[in-house]
Amino acid sequence: MGYLTATEMIDTVSAITRATNLPVIADMDTGYGNPLNVIRTVEDALGAGVGGIILEDQAWPKRCGHMEGKQVIDCSEHVEKIAAARFAAADSGLVIVARTDARAIHGLEEAIRRGEHYLKAGADMLFIEAPRSRDELATIARHFTQHHLFANIIEGGKTPNLSAQELESMGYKVVVFALSGLFAVTEALQQCFTHLKHHGTTRGLAHTMDFSAFERVIQLDKHQSLERRFQAK
Repeated sequence: MGYLTATEMIDTVSAITRATNLPVIADMDTGYGNPLNVIRTVEDALGAGVGGIILEDQAWPKRCGHMEGKQVIDCSEHVEKIAAARFAAADSGLVIVARTDARAIHGLEEAIRRGEHYLKAGADMLFIEAPRSRDELATIARHFTQHHLFANIIEGGKTPNLSAQELESMGYKVVVFALSGLFAVTEALQQCFTHLKHHGTTRGLAHTMDFSAFERVIQLDKHQSLERRFQAK
């Protein structure tokens, strides 16, 4: 719903990049303003250590790409934002993913037209959000055979839940299951605390994670070893 600010997003991204050596693609929404704001957003993202960013052509406040009620800005306005991002990225190697939400408002043909302009403006990868069918996904892939394509799968969303392998065979280079972990964690928390409220105990919960298993996940032994290294002899 557009509640999160640029600062909140950058702070969260920074925590993630510190926790992994894998390249991170950060969703920077609309860039949080005009081309000057986009330049600052890119500079902050680079400072946070990300490998790529997504910039979309929605009007602010934006909506989740699979919600109703979205609006998009003029194509020319987002072209300016992509060009500004390309300028700010300079020779950093930052991957710029241009996203268009025009499919929901103006149809697939307009989304494809916008994608062409965004790629010409300097985007490295194109993300047409929320195609409605397998045929639409394939149409996009056939049209942009010479470019890198990005797909987003949301369980219960507008786009059919195809596998990464199916999308790769069409020609997509990156696919994200952006809310899958959030959905799974939300369901697990609801089940946990509903069970606790009804039974007064966590015994009988259908999960295998316990304290020792969690210690292994967070690699506690590495932190303990580091702590011992600096203890007074």
